[in-house]
Amino acid sequence: MKQQIHKTIPKNKAIKIFKPHYLRRILLLSGLSALFLGLWMEFDGYSSRGHRFLPEYMLVKHANNENEIQHALSQPYTFFGNGNQCFVYLSQDGEYILKLFKERFHFPHTWLAKLPLATKLLPYLQHKQELGAQKYAKAFAGHVLASTELWEETALLYVHLAPTNSFSDKLEVRDRLGIPHALSLNGIPFLLQKKAVLTKDYFSMLLSEGAMEKMQKAIESLIALIKIRIDHFIHDEDFNPGTNFGFVEDRAVFIDPGRFTKFPLGIDRKQEDENLEKKMRLWAIAQCGTLPSY
Repeated sequence: MKQQIHKTIPKNKAIKIFKPHYLRRILLLSGLSALFLGLWMEFDGYSSRGHRFLPEYMLVKHANNENEIQHALSQPYTFFGNGNQCFVYLSQDGEYILKLFKERFHFPHTWLAKLPLATKLLPYLQHKQELGAQKYAKAFAGHVLASTELWEETALLYVHLAPTNSFSDKLEVRDRLGIPHALSLNGIPFLLQKKAVLTKDYFSMLLSEGAMEKMQKAIESLIALIKIRIDHFIHDEDFNPGTNFGFVEDRAVFIDPGRFTKFPLGIDRKQEDENLEKKMRLWAIAQCGTLPSY
């Protein structure tokens, strides 16, 4: 039996496969692939280069309090998290949030098309690029809508969606590995926002304190915020009370307006208002066990 097995495997081929230089190549390629994937996951695709603005959504708007903006942008920021559209960084004093758009996730690398056998993948890569461009544009559109119609309701301080010459100093941003990057904000689309307490965390804090009166006021503040948005004919495609709403000094705000769009024609605003109020109250009941009363 052993002799038959040996006859089925040519010796020269078996030896060729396991020659040292072939093994080195295989190990090298495997190692580089693992390293590239690991770094990509650690950095979340972060890059301090290659940012792009969109001509159809050029907007620069900031709060009147220039001293606060100067204070916010004169301190370093560290990686805080990320969502579907942006990387999120927290200021050193914990009071401000900087958001950088995830461009590299929305626009696949052009060098992919130059790889061997890439011609077979070209339709897929083109489709991914089209979808990515649409997501990137939608993020810009949502923030432009929020900036022009719901500025106070979003706790925004600076919306930088067009190139400027406003910033002479570079901003230090540390990624999730703690590696610093010096960013020239003039050429980068970014959002500056007051740090809000997530609604779910705010409610947990009030529950632990037994502050039922403040809890009721918080629920009414959230419902009033939704009504304001609906009055502006604005729809939120990502209605999530726990993570997309927050509180700044006990005032409810939208913290993620990147999925804002104008209401489609034919939508009954009154019905939409009632439906969302019901959803918000049901969410509050789930958090509290019952609606607080006082």
